[in-house]
Amino acid sequence: MANGKPGDHPRTDLTVHNLAVFGEPTDGILKKIIRLMGQHRFDDWFNSLWNKSQQEIAEAARAKLQEVETDARARGWDLDKD
Repeated sequence: MANGKPGDHPRTDLTVHNLAVFGEPTDGILKKIIRLMGQHRFDDWFNSLWNKSQQEIAEAARAKLQEVETDARARGWDLDKD
């Protein structure tokens, strides 16, 4: 069971421990997704990617970022301040 230590989960590795997980630019994209979606929604989405290759995760992350940024802008968020 995860206990919050480094290596337990990519989200905590990225946001709590500030560790490299997949390398840039994927790590940066995932951090943006986490900020826009929140931790729980991110975990729900990311769980389907556990057994995927690093390339598949990178492609899914780019697509998800575009989706959540489009949604945030439609809701009036000013993403250019980040």
